[in-house]
Amino acid sequence: MSKTTEEIKIRFRDGLISSQLIETESLGLLAVSGGVDSVVMAHLFAQVRDNLRLTLSIAHFNHSLRGGESEADEDFVKDLAKVLGMSFFSAQWRSSEPGNWEERAREARYSFLQKTRQRLGYDWIATAHHADDQAETLLMRFVEGSGYRGLRGIPERNGKVVRPLLKFSKAEFTHYAGENEISFREDSSNQDTRFRRNRIRE
Repeated sequence: MSKTTEEIKIRFRDGLISSQLIETESLGLLAVSGGVDSVVMAHLFAQVRDNLRLTLSIAHFNHSLRGGESEADEDFVKDLAKVLGMSFFSAQWRSSEPGNWEERAREARYSFLQKTRQRLGYDWIATAHHADDQAETLLMRFVEGSGYRGLRGIPERNGKVVRPLLKFSKAEFTHYAGENEISFREDSSNQDTRFRRNRIRE
């Protein structure tokens, strides 16, 4: 095990404890898309599960926006849950309504996660937002002319949703996945400039 891998594991575990994002012996739902960020998050949680006495499940929301790619993503995450010994829950979104479908897809995803958490009686939901997402969010809000309140960025906790990866960069996850031979899915929509966030990245 490399120094970088061990350091990421320690920072992740210590961050959960020091920030009190979750409690020991709690039940958590991990939001996993299949991308490198959420897949590495699932592996990191699997590493600390026994030590913190956590009960963990994986939830995947299929946006059905990329045809066979979306189906392959869901199958991949289902297999990942099996490998990590976690229960798997999924839902598919189909919408032909006009308007801001990027925002509606986001709302549908969070609605699915919250309803699944409530139905299972789980304590929290973990998403894989990281430091790069934080920077992009702040830049987007600045470009849109948000005031002081709008520039606060993504919180580590918002109700039952926790974001334990905000102090990590995407590069660290890519490095971690490579060192540990962790497979993940590449989302072709990340190159689609119809999405505001992708235009900001350019």
